[in-house]
Amino acid sequence: AAPHVKTIAATLRARCPGVPIFYFANGGSSYLKLQAEELAGVVDVLSIDQKCRMSDAVKACEGSGLILQGNVDPFVLKFGSEVEIRDTVRRVIDEAGGPGKHIMNLGHGVMQGTPEENVLFLVEEAQIYV
Repeated sequence: AAPHVKTIAATLRARCPGVPIFYFANGGSSYLKLQAEELAGVVDVLSIDQKCRMSDAVKACEGSGLILQGNVDPFVLKFGSEVEIRDTVRRVIDEAGGPGKHIMNLGHGVMQGTPEENVLFLVEEAQIYV
C-alpha cells in the first residue's frame, strides 16, 4: 500500500498545503516499524490500532517524526465499566509518553451499540488527565 499512500499524500500536499495527513491501516500494528520507515515524512499522523500496546508503537516509531494516534480498544469502550474505560485512557496516555504526546482516539472506531455515556467517559478522561 505504501506506493499508493505516497502518491495520494503527494497529491494532497500539493493541493492542500499545511493540512495534516493521517494514515490508518486496520491491523497495521503487525508491521508498525515498516509503516514508520515507509511513511515518515509522507504522512503526519500514524493511527495505531488496538492490537498492540501504545508503548510498543512509540518504540517502533521512535525517531520517525510521526505523531501517533489511538489506541483505546473499542471493545473496552463498548463493554467496559466507567473505571475500566478511564483506566484504559490513562494507560494509553502514559504509554504514549504522557499528556500531550499523542492524539487520543480509539484503535478502530466506535462499535455500533456502544453506550453514549461510555464515549463521554473516554472524552472526559482524555480532557482532564494531566
